[in-house]
Amino acid sequence: MVHKKDFVKIAVRLLGLYMIAQILATIPGALVWWSASSKMDYFGRIGIYSSLINIGVFLFGGLILWMISGRLSDAICRDISAEPLSIGNFDLEQIQTIAVSIIGLYIVCSATPALVTLVVNYIFPNTSPYEQIVKRGRVVTNIPVAEYISVIVRLVIGMFLLLGSKGIVNVIRSFWKKAKLDEDLSDESGS
Repeated sequence: MVHKKDFVKIAVRLLGLYMIAQILATIPGALVWWSASSKMDYFGRIGIYSSLINIGVFLFGGLILWMISGRLSDAICRDISAEPLSIGNFDLEQIQTIAVSIIGLYIVCSATPALVTLVVNYIFPNTSPYEQIVKRGRVVTNIPVAEYISVIVRLVIGMFLLLGSKGIVNVIRSFWKKAKLDEDLSDESGS
């Protein structure tokens, strides 16, 4: 018999496979681009390094999702009853909670390569496409603050959706109930 945790485990594994499939689809184009690298200038080679990092992080992330799908499903389903999966005992609130968690997981997984790329560009300024400046006799990368903020906001939103999915769903459902109640009251007063 299938349990709700098994359903979530399958969803997490599908997300991992999706990430792997998406990045594998980009490899043929990347190979064509990389084959022209002997004719590229400094910034062309930097693009190759960045694409290798992104491919590696996405592949690694997809494989990690596949491998830890059991533990992730335990964490996502911590507030959901352990009854076997059937249409009658799998209500809309539980489906919404799982969906919000999976969306948060996707956002975190898609923001992680950008974070890794920023860190690598900061640590190795000579391979960065960003402007290099000299501070205190040391070459550093001048990465715009907006890049950091963008990645951090995506990670925070993803973690919030992943870890706070039950609360988010409760807030949404309370808005729906209030709107439904207001609608019912207006129907009664208009009759």
